[in-house]
Order: sequence, then C-alpha cells, then structure tokens
Amino acid sequence: MEKNKKTNVKNGKKVEPKANKGKKDVKKQGDTPSFAYQLIPYIVAVVALFFLICFISNAICNPQNILEEEGRESEHALGIFGFWVCKIMFGVFGPAAYIIPIIMACFVIFWKNYNKRDFVAINAVIAVLTAIVLSAIFHVFSHISGGVAAFSYDIGFLFDEGARSAGGGVVGGILAFALTAILNIGGTIFVLAAVLIPMVMFLVGTTPVAVVSFIAGKVKTAMVKSAQERKE
Repeated sequence: MEKNKKTNVKNGKKVEPKANKGKKDVKKQGDTPSFAYQLIPYIVAVVALFFLICFISNAICNPQNILEEEGRESEHALGIFGFWVCKIMFGVFGPAAYIIPIIMACFVIFWKNYNKRDFVAINAVIAVLTAIVLSAIFHVFSHISGGVAAFSYDIGFLFDEGARSAGGGVVGGILAFALTAILNIGGTIFVLAAVLIPMVMFLVGTTPVAVVSFIAGKVKTAMVKSAQERKE
C-alpha cells in the first residue's frame, strides 16, 4: 500500500483523511458591516441633534407661535428652514415632537445591541410607532375635558393645531379619534399605555420578559436575605 494513499479504518468503515486539516477557517464575505451601514448611527445622531436645536430654538423665539404669521418665517433662530422643519414636525406629531430626538438618541445608544440581535429594522419601526403612540397620548390628554365629541379626523385642523404645539398633530389626532370611537377615552388611555411600555423597553435594549426576570430575581434575593437574617 502506498504511503500517500493511506486510509484509516474505524469500526469497519473507511475514513478518508481531511484534506483541509490544519488550515484556518476563512471568514465569509459580508460578516463585517459595510461602511454605509456603520454610518447609520452617526447620521441618526446628527439629525437628532439638529431636531433638538431646532425645537429648542423654536420654543425660545416662538413661545406664542407668533411665527405662524405670514412673512415672519425668517425670524426663527434657524431661519426659514428651521421654521418649516418645526411646523411640519409639530403638525404631524404635535408637542410629542420634542421627544423624537430622545427616541433617536436611544436608537443610537443601543445600536450595538440592535445590530448583534439583527433587530435594526424592527427597532427602527418601533421607534416610529413610539412617536405615533406618544402623539396620540398627548392628543387624548389635551382634549380629555371635551369628551369623545372633542376628537376630530379633519387632517387640516389637526395639522394646524399640532403646528401651534397643541394636540397630537395629524398622526396622533387620527389614532386618538379612531380609538376613542371604539374604546372611549378610558379604554384608549389603557391601550396606548399598554402598547407604549413594551415599545420603550425594546428601545432601551431590553424586553418585558427580561424586566420581569430581573424584578423576580431581586425579589427572590431579598426574600433569601430576609430569611437568613431571621435565622441569625
């Protein structure tokens, strides 16, 4: 039998020698995220900072919404562009727009956790839904004194109201209108809160199950410690 053509016999079966034995595994292409993909959190951070500066400037230079008057858009601290950014964002989301930079900041801070779990797209959707739910909550509480009749689905009215930093803007107003028509105000608040809590947990890189497990662990530790103190 030739030396170069040896075959091992194990349990009556021929086992061919491994041809690639000793060679290092080659990394698959695509394991490293592309440059554009790594750039996403930086872009989100810059946009969040711009929104924050824009909204704060609007609150300072436009406390009574005097810039709603035609021809005075340039009086905004960030000029006409800053004025229209604020008007559109507040028109769509209402005062909840102030929280959008915070939501975007959470997306950046917990980016690595999202990336490891391949949850980037899912958490991006959750971030948008969180802003919508918050705007609906703002809208409900701003109209709660007027009862269900105070809610409207007039998009023009909702946009103008939101642009004046009131209500919940277009998305919040429509969602609140739909829910109050079915669940009344009390049911709407309950549903919105029930949906908001787990979404906030996902945004900060955890889950409801993880939170419950953490609390249960703390309670168990406290009970064991208390039992030991009693024995002593």
